[in-house]
Amino acid sequence: MSAFTRRQTPLHLCFLASALAATSGLAQTPAPESASPGPKSANGEDTAEEEPVSDADLESAKQLFRQGVAMRKARDYQRALDYFRKSRAIVPSVPNTINVAFCLEQLGRAAQALELYEELLTQFSDSLTDQEREDIAGSMSELRPKVGSLMVSSNVPALLVVDGRMRGQLPRTAPFRLMPGTHVVRVMQDGYEPFEKEVSIQAGKSASLDALLKALRESGRLRVEMTGEEGAELYVDGARLGNVPWEGTLSAGRHYFFVKTSDARGSAPAAIEVVAGQTILARPEAKPLSGEVRIVVNPPSAELSIDGLSLGRGPWQGQLPVGDHSLEAREEGYRRTTVSRKFEASTTGDVALDLSVDPDHPRWQGEGGELFVEGFGGLAISPELASEAESSCNDPNVTCPSNGIALGAIAGARAGYEFPFHMALEVGAGYLSLRKSLDRELDSSFTDPASGPVGVSYTYSETLHLAGPFVSAGLAYRHGFSETFALDGRAHFGGMFASSRRPAQAQATTARDARSAIITGAGETRRSVAAFAMPSVQARWDIGPLHVLAGVTGTIVLVGGPSSANGGTFPEGSGDCPRVGQTGFTDSVACAPGNSAFSGEQSYGRFFVVAPHVGIGYTL
Repeated sequence: MSAFTRRQTPLHLCFLASALAATSGLAQTPAPESASPGPKSANGEDTAEEEPVSDADLESAKQLFRQGVAMRKARDYQRALDYFRKSRAIVPSVPNTINVAFCLEQLGRAAQALELYEELLTQFSDSLTDQEREDIAGSMSELRPKVGSLMVSSNVPALLVVDGRMRGQLPRTAPFRLMPGTHVVRVMQDGYEPFEKEVSIQAGKSASLDALLKALRESGRLRVEMTGEEGAELYVDGARLGNVPWEGTLSAGRHYFFVKTSDARGSAPAAIEVVAGQTILARPEAKPLSGEVRIVVNPPSAELSIDGLSLGRGPWQGQLPVGDHSLEAREEGYRRTTVSRKFEASTTGDVALDLSVDPDHPRWQGEGGELFVEGFGGLAISPELASEAESSCNDPNVTCPSNGIALGAIAGARAGYEFPFHMALEVGAGYLSLRKSLDRELDSSFTDPASGPVGVSYTYSETLHLAGPFVSAGLAYRHGFSETFALDGRAHFGGMFASSRRPAQAQATTARDARSAIITGAGETRRSVAAFAMPSVQARWDIGPLHVLAGVTGTIVLVGGPSSANGGTFPEGSGDCPRVGQTGFTDSVACAPGNSAFSGEQSYGRFFVVAPHVGIGYTL
């Protein structure tokens, strides 16, 4: 939503002021001479002619402007646009130009609105106040991210038609604005074969097209005459070629043409067959025309016909003779759509022809999915492995000076088949490794026959290891935001062939002395199979058949692991404890019995891993 509808900006208030100004004297803000067009401005809007405006024309422009203001106040922006355009065609000014741009914006035609705002800042600059320039610039800043731009060049000077609408002449030094989507670009010049191509436009991005026109090998001539309508505008294949009477060279074959007079009269689009080496004469009949209409087809590549005459692919914009007309759209793989519509002199706006997919058409039967492969790698992080060694830190007799997070790495590959509806079946394999340090202290005691209970403290420095290959299978879905950017979401289930071990060092200490301790089985490996779920989300950038990935993978281990191989703890030199009848210190740590408090602890439990990763893929 623009600044005009979201808040009461000074520019919004300027419309009302402009309306009052125009009602009292529209010619007070005339267009500068540079704004005067012979044919059309770059955006297809009529501009002023370099000749005095009669009092009758000025009054007509005022009346049309008042009608436009009334329609705008009623939020009938399409009819308001029609009135403002007619007023502008007679006397271009700041009030009617700014209101044409405003109505176009409200109708969702941001590209045309943006071009008119640019025209206001360039061709009407002397007639704008500083506040108006500032507000127009603000509205343009909001519109630019919504539209794309296309720069068209050609090897010869030519006429440019986009989606059936005349867009000016080539060469041109600046791109022109287009709404996101697919557009049909046609470049024409007398004596050359027409150039036509579909282009895809993305919001906020620029595209370019180089039209290479080839000299006609076979050509004929067309002459168009209209008795009593000399000077009427002639359009051939959507491009304005001049005024009738007109004669020129065209490629041999089928063309369509129509004429428009200055008093809302003209002819319906009609077919003409140009014969090589001959001059074909056409005498169309002028009839009252409807208002400006735009016939839009969906998909944009569909072929449009009016009253049985094919006008090519994509939308068409213009005026039709008042009366009933048959509109038809067709595209391979879709059901043909035909609409009968009555057009009045007041008819304006869009007419949409939406085609529905024919699922039984051979076009879709042969369409399949795509095979792809991907590789990824990243850092693996887990708060804990949920082992009994870690949970013992909650025991009041156990102190854990160090109990950090588990760190490691993950690497893997997956292959899959993506269906046309962007769902994919996948299989994967990889390797996960985690490592964590744990320090523990356990207070215990034993009985000295001579002195009674003796306190002994056991200190452990351990490293928990968990690693192994894994396999998985699951589903993925890709949601595209543009032709090159998408988000992938997936859910896999699988198993990890885990190897777990816990290397450890221990020391036993009493008030008398301290000695290293031996932990039976310390560091020995235990093997198991850990079932897991592996959800992930990642961004994807396509570069041809390659795609680059960046995202986050989660691994949720669903079952606990086996008991650790670590057994009892025994102080070294236990043979130094005095025997019965021997002398010595019986409260020495050498006399402490083995400690089995940490024996056979579960090596891991149910835990989760978070792994930010990057990767690369290839579509086969």
